[in-house]
Amino acid sequence: MMPDLPPMASSRPRHVVANFEGFVGGSNAEPPPAEQRAYVQLFRNGTVESVAALLGGVQRTMNLEGFIVRSAGLYANTLNAGDVGPPYVVVLSLVRASDASFVTGQYTSATPVPSDRDDYHFPEVVLPTAPTNDAETGPPLRPILDHLASLAGEAGTPSFDGSGEYTLKIPPRYSTP
Repeated sequence: MMPDLPPMASSRPRHVVANFEGFVGGSNAEPPPAEQRAYVQLFRNGTVESVAALLGGVQRTMNLEGFIVRSAGLYANTLNAGDVGPPYVVVLSLVRASDASFVTGQYTSATPVPSDRDDYHFPEVVLPTAPTNDAETGPPLRPILDHLASLAGEAGTPSFDGSGEYTLKIPPRYSTP
């Protein structure tokens, strides 16, 4: 049976369904194969695919960063606990983003930057180990996080200090039960 892998921005899957590829967990009340806002697919070879659709409005890149960092660490540790060892490749895309705009901070007066496309495909990165916390998960994800911040017009994420340490304190609501 599929481990309790939550779709991104969800605390747990609402439904888990066996399919040809393995198991899929969806975020919506109606189970897959109905369209989902977000889903996580665990493939038989150990690959985890997590997809979340942006539903328009102002997206705070720091919130998205929190979901990405926390989810990547959780997925890597779930695989590691299931004897699927590192390294872990992280591939990220934001889809259905054409109606979204982006700002960096939680409390900002910056003007949101409108999306200029429907889909964003980020650089592929590798987690060399199963990280034990967000501070270990963040640095390998920096190419993704810098690109994410660029959606809000920033040169890079503000979540790293001068020595390259990941400093964002991700709130507990980004955790799974």
